[in-house]
Amino acid sequence: MERLTVVGAGGLGRTVADTAELVGMWASIQFVDDRYPALNSTLHWPVVNTVKGWLESSETGEQFVVAIGENSTRLNYLRRLLRAGMVPVSIVHPKAEFSRYAKLGVGSIVLGNAVVKIGSHLGQACIVNSTAAVGHDCMIGDAVHVGPGAKIAGDVSVGERSWIGIGACVRQSIRIGDLAVVGAGAVVVKDVRNNALVKGVPAREG
Repeated sequence: MERLTVVGAGGLGRTVADTAELVGMWASIQFVDDRYPALNSTLHWPVVNTVKGWLESSETGEQFVVAIGENSTRLNYLRRLLRAGMVPVSIVHPKAEFSRYAKLGVGSIVLGNAVVKIGSHLGQACIVNSTAAVGHDCMIGDAVHVGPGAKIAGDVSVGERSWIGIGACVRQSIRIGDLAVVGAGAVVVKDVRNNALVKGVPAREG
């Protein structure tokens, strides 16, 4: 069994480390975080270096997952570490329902009691948070975060680095653009353009 390095020692990072322990594929888990050395541990896990310091002191081929909530930052770190020869892993909580006919991009995370249905495709560095649901035949772009309890119906596409807020609902066959934000509790019944912020019931810009 190998060691897993989690990039980012905040709340999401601890959640991902907890999930990785439940998965049971790694002998040990450590963090790297740019607050090191002021931050040298989180709960029982060690914070061993900054990201740059870890890359300079480690051999290529080490397994990692980026657990940073901000979508663009998470994707940028994933790409940077891939170029450096590190090996990204995807993590699916044992209590998540992930169809064997769905696809999961490298570096993506599916947390407890989340659901991803048949025919759906998640890109790189995605997060499907606790109790969120992605319906059948959805296309979820790179570095999308589907927040806790959010529900995406079937045949929806979500562009890269978009955010679906906690408890939001997206009607079937909706198209959401890149870098869009769907506010907490919003109900999306119309397509959402790139870079838009929508909120409310029904969801509107502004």
